[in-house]
Amino acid sequence: MNIHTIKDYCRHNYKLIFSHIFNYGFILAFPAFGPVLNRLVGVEQGVLLGSIFLLFLILSIFTSPKKYESNPIVSKGLVVLSIIIVILFPRVNSMMQYILLGMLGYTTGRYTVFFCHSLMTHTHPNNYSNILAIILTLSYAILYISNILVPAMSVFFVVLWSIVILIGAMIFAPIPDMNIHIDAKLKKSTLPFKNLLVVFLIFITAGTTYAGIYPNLKQYAVLERFYNVLPFLFAAAASAFIADKLGRKILVYFGVSAIGLAFVFSFLPTGATAYLLVQSCLQVGWAFLDAYAWFAGTDYAVSHNQPMIVAFFVGAFLSGTYFGTILNIIFNSIITDYSGFIGNLLTFFPLFIVFLFVPTLEETLLPTKEDTDMEAFLNDLFSDLTPREREVADLLLLDITNEEISNQLFISPNTLKKHARSIYKKVGVQNKKELKMIVQAQLNEI
Repeated sequence: MNIHTIKDYCRHNYKLIFSHIFNYGFILAFPAFGPVLNRLVGVEQGVLLGSIFLLFLILSIFTSPKKYESNPIVSKGLVVLSIIIVILFPRVNSMMQYILLGMLGYTTGRYTVFFCHSLMTHTHPNNYSNILAIILTLSYAILYISNILVPAMSVFFVVLWSIVILIGAMIFAPIPDMNIHIDAKLKKSTLPFKNLLVVFLIFITAGTTYAGIYPNLKQYAVLERFYNVLPFLFAAAASAFIADKLGRKILVYFGVSAIGLAFVFSFLPTGATAYLLVQSCLQVGWAFLDAYAWFAGTDYAVSHNQPMIVAFFVGAFLSGTYFGTILNIIFNSIITDYSGFIGNLLTFFPLFIVFLFVPTLEETLLPTKEDTDMEAFLNDLFSDLTPREREVADLLLLDITNEEISNQLFISPNTLKKHARSIYKKVGVQNKKELKMIVQAQLNEI
């Protein structure tokens, strides 16, 4: 994904992209074991509070959206509530902090569900992986910047930094048109349970490493502050290219292999070299595995026209992280030398189980005959269009308004009308309704 591609996707989908960059970046920097939480309460207390946040985040993400949540006031109101929680957090006692982080888990979870719906209703399926890769990269860039800045900040500026991130989410918040999918109940038969189980098992190790290994890296505080997620940024940026060329499943192989290497390197003598090797492998591995969860979830959601399947994949990796964190807390309390061989073995054990399942995973990228036939049909139907007209035509087929198309393409309504008239004339239809009818008729034949 080159710089021109990044600019193009950001230009066409900037609201959707930046709203979730700031929401996800906030989650990473603050309540999900982030540097803001550690700065305010300490690492050990941060693990416990972060676990409560994850629990309510998971419950929120698994909750199907309601029609009233399509109101733009709701999404912006959730961000305002999150800002109030951030302001109150350092001023209250520990019991209230648990309650506040539970509330924060709910608000950020709903915002994530809104994103899943907006992704499917406002963008073309061919763009999903690139959009998600951009979001992953820039969200973790916020975490990277936070790792550098937050330790040197006063509590006042730590809170202010968190509020600035949240304001970014509120400014770019798209209106989730969830009514398109709201009445279609999610059937259990549409859920890819095997893939969800693998994602869950993989991310158990995420929880055990976040809660078990990272606190042990305190002796490399300076190096950790400036290095930490840097390898993640490069791997996440490359994930869409790799997944689109080689398939989604290859991300699991790469990710699990990288984390397996981290397990091997964890037995090296303590030192900066061992730290760099372990941290690099962990971050590259998690970048590929995070990308797999989002990409595969979106693939399944598209095939069943159900955005909540994306949320289920996100919920699966968050559930694994939560379960791993709880396991780590338990193991720490009953095993004396948890930082030794036994601790490392327990931390990475779920990955060894995953190796048994990976070969049986379904490859979600492989196009079906129907996909191939439809793509050939659209290429033939739009063969006389200019590249810009083809871009407009693809968006006209989505369930979005002309105003939203104009905003995505940064063109005026009049310019859109000119493009649309030209498209209709070349294709031989009178309006958007007839264009959709032609495509739907072809889908029915396939």
